[in-house]
Amino acid sequence: MPPSGYLAQRFRNPGDPSSSSPSSSSSSGSSHAATKKKKYKARVKRRLSEATSVKISSPKPYDGSANFDEFERWTFDVTNWFDITKFPRKLRVRYMSAFLTGKAAKFYFAHVAPNTKLYTVKSLGKELFDYCFPSRFRQMMCERFYESTQGRRPIRDYIHHLRSLASRVPELNDFSMIQQLVKSAAPYLQIKWAEAGFSQDFTSLHEYEEAGYHFEQAEEVRIFLERRLSKEQTLRPMRNIPQHTTPRREEYPRPSMSYQPRNNPNRQFRQ
Repeated sequence: MPPSGYLAQRFRNPGDPSSSSPSSSSSSGSSHAATKKKKYKARVKRRLSEATSVKISSPKPYDGSANFDEFERWTFDVTNWFDITKFPRKLRVRYMSAFLTGKAAKFYFAHVAPNTKLYTVKSLGKELFDYCFPSRFRQMMCERFYESTQGRRPIRDYIHHLRSLASRVPELNDFSMIQQLVKSAAPYLQIKWAEAGFSQDFTSLHEYEEAGYHFEQAEEVRIFLERRLSKEQTLRPMRNIPQHTTPRREEYPRPSMSYQPRNNPNRQFRQ
């Protein structure tokens, strides 16, 4: 038997564990998990460093007042800040306390802080809304929704207004917004949608919005052209009125330079 062969080595060291033993596999697995955890912590630390180094103003803290526009603005600013700074998602709920004061901060430390893992940014915002706004607020939003009209607002602004109201009333969905939009939009848009064959049952809210925007642009062009045509028709009669000016001398026939008076014997001259 070769002294350097595999069996010779096994006979010399019968108790030496091989690399494929269970204990070795366990050790390798724990080492891999530790390395993975270390890399994750380093990645989170790097993202936190990047987030704090980005030059962007922090959202204005929300104090819990029952002001829908203020709450909506705060929700947008916080979400936007997290996205721009690439703040780690698992730490966002824990960091939300930095953007809350007053009644809103009281809710956070009483209900969210004890176990932040139960919340997401979206669910926290929903429960914060329920805590800070009166119980009848959703009914008030629903009433405002069905009383809304486009008025002088552009169609996209009006649809955004309907979306804002509907987002606070669970019973309102895209179909509710389509029904209210078709009923309360500018009359010429209602006609254009009908002419285009739009149906509340088969046409999406996005299609209504895009078509409404283009119809709106066409209406502005039509109004501009009509006003210009009306102005031209008003000025046209004035252009046809003859202008009274002093006649020029050239307009009268001049006597011929070769004219010579005839020799009339009967012509008498005054003495």
